[in-house]
Amino acid sequence: MSYARYRRDGVVAVIELNNPPLNPLAHELRTAIAAAIDQAVADKAVQAIVLIGNERAFSSGADIREFETPKALAEPNLDSLNQVVESSPKPVIAAISGACMGGGLELALSCHFRVALANAKIAFPEVKLWTDPGCGRHAAVSAVGGARACGQSHCLRDAGPSQSTSTYQTL
Repeated sequence: MSYARYRRDGVVAVIELNNPPLNPLAHELRTAIAAAIDQAVADKAVQAIVLIGNERAFSSGADIREFETPKALAEPNLDSLNQVVESSPKPVIAAISGACMGGGLELALSCHFRVALANAKIAFPEVKLWTDPGCGRHAAVSAVGGARACGQSHCLRDAGPSQSTSTYQTL
């Protein structure tokens, strides 16, 4: 199985996360995303990179099956994957639909731009367990969404109902 599907659409590299059903960031997916970003950066024809999940989830976050196993910290771990995304010389855009939580939200925040469908559910559920999100990118929430977006629920944005669920909105 290919954990990240890579394709070019003109000058845009599209990297589709493929770890159904909710795209948890298992080691195989993290490795595939990093390799696909490297491929896009090396391709002179590519001018931008889009990370996209599936209808149900951009990414639900860390893969709990890997907790307390060597895979959880194996390179690329989530922090180093986020550094690969942040340091890309080409803009990386997170196209968010469905669940985007925890480590998945940290991945989206490491992108240069984010767009979301109205069905996006964006949150750091870790904070309800009185723990900080793993890689510290939760501090970017107020910079991206404004201080009011942080709120008590620690959600970046509650998209709410919309007339169209196929139109991306910028965050």
